Amino acid sequence: MNIDKTNQWEFLDYLSFESKINMLNKFSRQKIDELNNAFLKDKQNSYVDRISLKVLDNLQINISNIHIRIEDNNINPTISLGLTLQSFNVTNTDENWNPVFIDRNLNKNATIYKILKLNNFGIFLNLNDKIKLSDYKNYKDVEIKMGQMFSEINEYVKDYDYLIKPSKSIFLYI
Repeated sequence: MNIDKTNQWEFLDYLSFESKINMLNKFSRQKIDELNNAFLKDKQNSYVDRISLKVLDNLQINISNIHIRIEDNNINPTISLGLTLQSFNVTNTDENWNPVFIDRNLNKNATIYKILKLNNFGIFLNLNDKIKLSDYKNYKDVEIKMGQMFSEINEYVKDYDYLIKPSKSIFLYI
């Protein structure tokens, strides 16, 4: 099969390397100037800016009932590894660690304090686990069983080997 090479595309570049660099520099300076103008324009603290600042300053995070478990059922006895976290909360506080609402539009230099609270956080590694979640066929049964594993006081997890033992509450002051 003969291929006629005269019908193929041919690209010729008549611009020099220096002219291409100059064009790229000009384009990049133009885009940087546009970005600077967008960010450095004189803001009069618009309504949207004030609301956005309030929302970000007063953002609170509440997460509860996290249980991640990995188990290997291919060997006997079962090995399980995981973590439990009953709740994770981040809240704004004043300097005395009392919960507050913050409005930096009233005081632009206000210091923001946050308190992070962890309840029943634990990491476990069980080399001889008696619980096999894969034996449960119903999702609800698995959910109930995992919910029972949040505290070492519970009879289901009193034999667990914890790398980090669950404690009732851990506070971090930020």
